[in-house]
Formats: sequence, C-alpha cells, structure tokens
Amino acid sequence: SFSYMCVYVCVSERRRELT
Repeated sequence: SFSYMCVYVCVSERRRELT
C-alpha cells in the first residue's frame, strides 16, 4: 500500500511533459 498522493503528483508531472 503506497500513498496515492505520490501517484497523483507523479501523474501530474508526467501529464505536464505530455502536453
């Protein structure tokens, strides 16, 4: 079980590179 916040932040940072 890991913190979902890390996933949220990781995805947010990766989505910024996508666009």
